[in-house]
Amino acid sequence: MGIDLDAQRWPEGPAYLRLDGLGERVRRVRAEVVRWTDLEARRDALIMLEVLQEEVDQDQEDLFMRRADLGRSYRETAERVWDLLAATSDIADLPE
Repeated sequence: MGIDLDAQRWPEGPAYLRLDGLGERVRRVRAEVVRWTDLEARRDALIMLEVLQEEVDQDQEDLFMRRADLGRSYRETAERVWDLLAATSDIADLPE
């Protein structure tokens, strides 16, 4: 929401996630998630991606958060989505 993430100091470690190009990442991960055959996991992942899309819709293209902040009731699916979102530091390398 207008905060320059590069100008801030943030905690580090595997519990935290920092992503740039969030809109493109969400789009590409959604394209993969809709192919999941586990319907419950797919539903939960799509809800999670919708929450992130709301951030993008408010012009938030960079994100910093704790992995635990989304998906508390569906931890395994949430971790899978975070891993897909963070698959690379270069969004050009994410699957189309």
